Order: sequence, then C-alpha cells, then structure tokens
Amino acid sequence: MRNAPSGRVALVILATSDTPVVLGRTLRWLRHRWPRCPVTVVGDVGEGEHELAARKGGAYYLARPVSDEQWASILSHVLELPAPTRAEVDNA
Repeated sequence: MRNAPSGRVALVILATSDTPVVLGRTLRWLRHRWPRCPVTVVGDVGEGEHELAARKGGAYYLARPVSDEQWASILSHVLELPAPTRAEVDNA
C-alpha cells in the first residue's frame, strides 16, 4: 500500500482508474481495516459501473471535476462523525 497511514484514519479518498471489480475489492479491504472510516471515490462522469461499485462498497462517489461545494460537504460530514473509541484506534 502506498502512503499507508500511521495513525487514526479520518477519511480515505480514492481517485481510481481501476476496474469496478478491483475498486470493489479495495473498498472491502478498506472497510475491513477501518470499518467506520468514510471513503470517497473520485471518478469520471459517465463511469456508472464505478459509481455503483463505490456505492455498494459504502463509499461516496464524486464525478470530476469536483466542485468546492462538494469537497466542503464531504469534509463537513467527516467532521460531524464521532471520534473512534480507544479500542478502534489501538486495533488500527
């Protein structure tokens, strides 16, 4: 994994050109590793299969170009989430 986090994970943003199958696998791994961490997938307009894979994997999907308002909405949602428990941090 590139740029693996060393502490608490608050948000994962994926910009992917992988196939929907690979995206689904990646999202399952992320959900297993950080079950309460919000995930956002950034893809291209018209990538319906990618959007479906993202949503099935419990992720938000934003189509490029992402507006400032969309980024602000994602970040404000993350800031409203409860902090993880100590056990979740220790097991991460």
